[in-house]
Amino acid sequence: MRKTKFSAALAAAILIASAVAALASDVRPDRGSFFSQALGTEKLYRLYLPPSYFKDDSARFPVVYLLHGYNFVRNDPAKEDNLEEEKHWPEQEQVPQIADCLFTVADYDALLACLKKNDVGLPEGVVNAMKAEYPECPLPLPEMIVVMPDGDSSFYINRRDGKKTWPPADGPEFVDGIRKSATGQYETYIVDDLVGHIDAAYRSKADRSARGIGGFSMGGVGSMNLLAGNPDVFSSVTSLSAMYTLSDMVSDSFFLSYMKDATPEIASIFCEDASKGSNCKIDKQYLRRNDPLPRLKNMKRKDVHIYFDAGHNDFFSGRNNFESFRKVSEALAEMGIPAAPSQHIVQGDELNGNGIHTARYWRSRVGVILTFHAKAFGLIK
Repeated sequence: MRKTKFSAALAAAILIASAVAALASDVRPDRGSFFSQALGTEKLYRLYLPPSYFKDDSARFPVVYLLHGYNFVRNDPAKEDNLEEEKHWPEQEQVPQIADCLFTVADYDALLACLKKNDVGLPEGVVNAMKAEYPECPLPLPEMIVVMPDGDSSFYINRRDGKKTWPPADGPEFVDGIRKSATGQYETYIVDDLVGHIDAAYRSKADRSARGIGGFSMGGVGSMNLLAGNPDVFSSVTSLSAMYTLSDMVSDSFFLSYMKDATPEIASIFCEDASKGSNCKIDKQYLRRNDPLPRLKNMKRKDVHIYFDAGHNDFFSGRNNFESFRKVSEALAEMGIPAAPSQHIVQGDELNGNGIHTARYWRSRVGVILTFHAKAFGLIK
């Protein structure tokens, strides 16, 4: 009798321990940090690990890097919580909630129900966008890791003067109205440091054929730029609500003046002498070497997958009647590189924020962009 009771107690203890272990394994970390050599400082990133990451220790996953847009409150001294950049994709665009549904449901009806259960804002907008672009999408999508790094207000470009960060991380909180650590060697930080860290720390497929990048607004500029300059690192890009002709901006005196006032960091990146603030002279040759359109034209390989779109009411992408969209489309056609979607300007409605430059629009595209990367990786047809 004692042996039976002991065996039962032991079995119960094992079951409880197993349940606790299983529960712990389901806890997926949503952030990490590492020291970036390029910036000389610790950098935070937000992270999405798919549902089965902890269920199969041998499984490896493709990775999509999503870059956020410009943080217009970062330079406000009254704003102590200026972390909009680390909140956008995971919280405002709700990537984790949407991805969990995309990776677990079998059809669009189930997807809508799952999005509603996960409290995704305007879930019909996510589903409608996917149906319009991929009416026969095979759900669930193959699982992917999604990394959402902190890019400050850098435009993901390396500074001309080579400084690791500017204004200096160890200096005053503001210099010429710009909060410290806004810019620096951010292309190197993303392409070398962050990618290397993710491949070492997580079970990623450490190959460019399973590595994509995307972003919106400033991150849309940055993602197209980083693909064009680093096609050996990334094989696909999904750029939303961006503009791809930065060189044109400095030839327009009105737009240059607006840029120096509204986004002073980008001017400082290309300045010959950043200490002169808004009166600095921009090095146009350096700008051109870091401009998405010229970089695309000079891209060394063509086995890349490119997606770019914007809502029809987007003020940033829509400059001069979407002129930069037309130029990119023409350049890619000449290079023989197909670009998705078939219509790069998306009609706005109440479910996608009326096609305006807002989180509602970018949230509505999350399913589309993850599906595009899955196709680019050869995971689905």
